[in-house]
Amino acid sequence: MSEVDAWKVSPAGREFSRRSAAAWGEAHLAGGGEPGHVAAAVEATTAFYVPVADAR
Repeated sequence: MSEVDAWKVSPAGREFSRRSAAAWGEAHLAGGGEPGHVAAAVEATTAFYVPVADAR
């Protein structure tokens, strides 16, 4: 596993991905995004980058 891949699945990498998805959602809402769509997109993005099966 490369150093980058190891970081992605590390606690720090997973937290970065969770926070990035949340911040993106906040920006989308501030830009006028529909709350239901934004929430679904944040959930899907988080699930993609921080899959539950990878929880350590």
